[in-house]
Amino acid sequence: MPIKIDYTTPASGATTGYHVVQQVSLDYANGRSSAQLASYVSDETYAAGKQPVFQQPIEFPVLPASGDDVLTFVEGKIIAPATDTLSPTPARQAFAGGTIV
Repeated sequence: MPIKIDYTTPASGATTGYHVVQQVSLDYANGRSSAQLASYVSDETYAAGKQPVFQQPIEFPVLPASGDDVLTFVEGKIIAPATDTLSPTPARQAFAGGTIV
């Protein structure tokens, strides 16, 4: 499910408000997971098939529990409260408090 929250992209300074997890990677050997997050101006630009304004990996030093839905797991980690220190990706803090829609 997409995530809604305003995010100012570092490369261009453009504000995006609609973010979609495009890919999830699980590293079982090192106990890590990561999600490739694509940021769009709005849900309308995403629905129209436009290119994302910005893409970035968001990493976590944890894996989902066996049987958990992987997409739900990473989306929940991305929007977790800002006090969550599970991600070594500083930008993850910018998505804290986002809404899964």
